[in-house]
Amino acid sequence: MFEEALAKQSKADEAKRAEQKKNKEERLRQRKAQALLLAKAAAEADQAQEGGDEDEIENIVDVKKGPLGLVYEIKWKGYERPEDNTWEPEGNLHPDLVSDFKRDYPELVKQAEEGEVEIEVVPGTGILADTPLPSSSADAPAAEPPAAAPAAAEALAAEDKDKDATLDDLTAV
Repeated sequence: MFEEALAKQSKADEAKRAEQKKNKEERLRQRKAQALLLAKAAAEADQAQEGGDEDEIENIVDVKKGPLGLVYEIKWKGYERPEDNTWEPEGNLHPDLVSDFKRDYPELVKQAEEGEVEIEVVPGTGILADTPLPSSSADAPAAEPPAAAPAAAEALAAEDKDKDATLDDLTAV
């Protein structure tokens, strides 16, 4: 009788271990399936983000001489206001777009190449400003930041604490 009870207990323990093993395998399978779904969703989100972050250029509307070469005024698709246009160096643009502009408007390109520097970089920002910056910051008012870069103006003001320029001077219209 004791042996029968022991055998019965042994079978119950074995069945319990088998059930636990089965449950563990099922949880593992579910976790793998969930991880796969999350990985797929993350990959899809990355693809959507890569395609959606970049604005599309509608056309080049002007060219000026910058400190390091020609810079082009870009009209962006979906942006209708002229103040939404930006000045971009040639290196930021697709070569075909630039060559088409040079082919279609050779007189503008020639004027820009032969002219004075009309576009300068706002110090400390790397952002192109379409108005020349004053040569002496002590006598001249602070340069007005480009319309598309108010955050850059704030950064410039923070860097130039020891100068007379203040955030109010930079952002005043």
